[in-house]
Amino acid sequence: MKRLIAMLLLLCVVLAGCSAPDAAKDAAPKDCAEVSKAILASQTFPDTMTEQTEKRMNKVLGLEEGMITQGVMTIDASRATAEAVIVLTAASKDTLPQVQQLLEMYRTSMLMQYRDYRPEEVPKLEAAKVENRGLQCVLVIAADQAKAKTALENAWK
Repeated sequence: MKRLIAMLLLLCVVLAGCSAPDAAKDAAPKDCAEVSKAILASQTFPDTMTEQTEKRMNKVLGLEEGMITQGVMTIDASRATAEAVIVLTAASKDTLPQVQQLLEMYRTSMLMQYRDYRPEEVPKLEAAKVENRGLQCVLVIAADQAKAKTALENAWK
């Protein structure tokens, strides 16, 4: 019950904080696979990092048909770490807030799970932020957020 209340509170906070993207950031989205590849190359991730199928990605994130036009989700399949690189392109400005919200809910869900399972992973989850440029949203859960952010900015150029 506490988790349900926490998730509902988070949902309210996320919805209250959603805003339209800056006009300067309305550039055409990059290929999700290329952005993901650049981030993965930016640092050492576990050997167990595995790209999820579209069906699995949609199920894990709660994506509904028509919400995105493209997406890539790579996670540590062993679940020994919380590390993940998720790159999604929203179908429109109308679905963008929903996509951002689902990524934030995923991060929060992982944070709740890893607090008890592997507390040493919590700092990675707390440092992870959903980034977006135009219709593209990215969530990187990694040991070195600075390297990941630099790789993301370079991929978006």
